[in-house]
Amino acid sequence: MKRNLLKLLVLASLFCACKKEKKPAEPAKPLPLQTQATEQQLEWLTTATNMKGVSVAVVDETSIRWQKSAGYADVERGIKLTDNHMFSLASLAKPVIGAIVIKLVKEGKLNLDKDVNSYLPFKIKNPHLPDDVITLRRLLSHSSGITDTVYNDILPEIAAEEIDSKIPVATFLKEMLTVEGRFYQEYTFDREKIKYHYSNTGAALAAYIVERVTGKEFDQYTTETLLNPLGLNKMCWHLRDLKLSDMSKNYDSLGAKGPIFTTPDYCAGGLLSDTRDLATLCQLFLNNGVHQGKKIWPDGVVSDMTKITYPKEIPDRGFFIDKTSLNGATVYGNNGTRAGYTAFMYWSVELKRGVVIIINTQENQQSKPGIKKLMELAFKI
Repeated sequence: MKRNLLKLLVLASLFCACKKEKKPAEPAKPLPLQTQATEQQLEWLTTATNMKGVSVAVVDETSIRWQKSAGYADVERGIKLTDNHMFSLASLAKPVIGAIVIKLVKEGKLNLDKDVNSYLPFKIKNPHLPDDVITLRRLLSHSSGITDTVYNDILPEIAAEEIDSKIPVATFLKEMLTVEGRFYQEYTFDREKIKYHYSNTGAALAAYIVERVTGKEFDQYTTETLLNPLGLNKMCWHLRDLKLSDMSKNYDSLGAKGPIFTTPDYCAGGLLSDTRDLATLCQLFLNNGVHQGKKIWPDGVVSDMTKITYPKEIPDRGFFIDKTSLNGATVYGNNGTRAGYTAFMYWSVELKRGVVIIINTQENQQSKPGIKKLMELAFKI
């Protein structure tokens, strides 16, 4: 009985050995990205509206999923816009300021609720509210009382064309905000406390405070602690750091070509980049300050920035970050416009996507709905 059982086992093993081994199932091929509608919208923007050139990139948590440019970098010379062209990012510089300030708060080097005068070599006071305390919390939420009324008036005087501004940030701020300053006016300051006033000057003041506590120029500090660790080889703060021929030309809302100009408050609106580097920065925000497994910012930097600072007075803004909804999901980010350049950077943790759009033309009422639709479509890729 045992012998018969042994024979059966041997025969069974031989039979199994003769059977062909099954090949492991091949992994399913990823579905092609659904980009047709987005590409059509991109093409429509650059042919049916005043937008001369538009560049878009979509990121997820691990990669740049899709990127495309359309239109012209230089209409007059017939130069097509490519993914390699550089743009001014305008106020997309401000989220960088916000992140760096919160990083330093986490490191114990700054306090959001301390009087900014404790960090400054000169004194700033709101003449209409002498007992009011200006803090970093209010600077980062555009509610410090510092307005851009005078700033906009003197812009033609302080701007430099095709070269970097030679006026230091500290000098500019002192001339704007101190009583003895050349550009000082009482109406630079608002009469109401905790009221939203978009302020390039206030943002530059926050960046200058970073310089005061780190002992380094803002451009140097951010390059060392942010741009280099992210591998952003093209993003930079000054025209001297790139070739002007790499810059896309810029056009006003009527389609007229304008000059590339710089201002003393470069830290608040002078960041320069191609689309890929901006997309990588957007991905950093999407991933809460982590890049390729490496922590660039301390825990809580992005969540602190997206928290609504003054829910009653300013219900949809955090620290240089706006909160909105798109495709039924909560979306955070910012946008900026500067002398013919328009830039957007938004991300959604719910959608696990981030989208950046850079345009070499000032948006107008005709193009705004089209840009919004492009953003909605891009978030679906």
